[in-house]
Amino acid sequence: MEKILYILKHNPWGVGGGCYASRSYLEAFTDICCNDYAIDLCLCEEYVASMASDTVQKYNVSGVNPRPAFSRYLSFLTGEMHRYNSKVRELLKKNKYAYVFFDHNSIAGTLVHAAKANGAKIITLHHNYEPEYYKDNVPNLLVLNLMLPHVVKAEKRAYIQSDYNIFLTEEDLVLFKKKYGDSRGKSAVIGSFEHKGVDIPPKIDLCGRLNDKIRIVVTGSLSNVQNNDGIRYLFKSLYKLIPEDCDLLLAGKNPTAEIVDMVKLYDKVTLIANPASMSGVIANADLYLCTTRLGGGIKIRIMDGLRLGLPVLTHKISSRGYTIFEKTKSLFVFTNEEEFKEKLIELIEKIRKGEINRETVRKLYQNHFSFNAGIDKLRLFLFHKPD
Repeated sequence: MEKILYILKHNPWGVGGGCYASRSYLEAFTDICCNDYAIDLCLCEEYVASMASDTVQKYNVSGVNPRPAFSRYLSFLTGEMHRYNSKVRELLKKNKYAYVFFDHNSIAGTLVHAAKANGAKIITLHHNYEPEYYKDNVPNLLVLNLMLPHVVKAEKRAYIQSDYNIFLTEEDLVLFKKKYGDSRGKSAVIGSFEHKGVDIPPKIDLCGRLNDKIRIVVTGSLSNVQNNDGIRYLFKSLYKLIPEDCDLLLAGKNPTAEIVDMVKLYDKVTLIANPASMSGVIANADLYLCTTRLGGGIKIRIMDGLRLGLPVLTHKISSRGYTIFEKTKSLFVFTNEEEFKEKLIELIEKIRKGEINRETVRKLYQNHFSFNAGIDKLRLFLFHKPD
């Protein structure tokens, strides 16, 4: 039986957008290939403990220990931004692989040549345009300036050398072509999709709310740079534009002390920290709001609203990957305060008149973001075989 080497940067069983996408692709790729290939799974040692016993049995698992401190400190000289080099090169020497799947271009950038020498076909999943993400999430200017050239070099090499480049948004693919030119391989936007076994919620009716307040919900991790910037932007610039007859729900993991203190200043804002069920919170809302304006790639959290049929109001940066919903008037986009107010009033009016059909939004989501939709697109791109 031929073999595949699958290398993960994120923890597929962790929390966060990168983790969510990594799990979706790992599950889809495994379903496609498990009957014809043996899969060597290479991931951080600490992630192995997150694997269920039945998951472990699907793979030959190689856990990778953290790099020594001196190796991390020399990254600005060596260009190594991950711990996988030694382990992956060892696996490539010992085994012949039909495919090597890199779940992040920062890993592929330093290993793609070695994988090519093995004779394998290279598949790289690009989570975003990495320099954009790096600039928004590394506040230390010295570290940023030292590492950014390596980030760009690794990403370009991964893109140019891969046989298959997978993107989560059309915007990222366009940006790659503009910055790096054409890849030697094939490129496609597969997008994000649900995990295996996740059921799209059943129909939820949204009637006109003529007497009740409109409930707006904002979700996501409340302790990272991108999201916290969006929350500050919400309260400092946008909240004053929200009508009096609206309540705001803010829900997410591990809110910072800054966010907790901000919420206390507003009577119509409720903070739900570490909710047991995010779907339960969102299902009781009328409108999903995303104010994140930093970073690239797809903002997975917006899927939470669309999955339940909620209309979405989002900053332009966070609309990437959701074009189909913008075209069908279930997702509205703003870039400044004036547009925010205009789109919010329009959306509230539609909700009150009963013009937003949750079932239509939910079905559109199922057609484009279900696990089956994702696996079909991935199979067709890699193997030209429809289900």
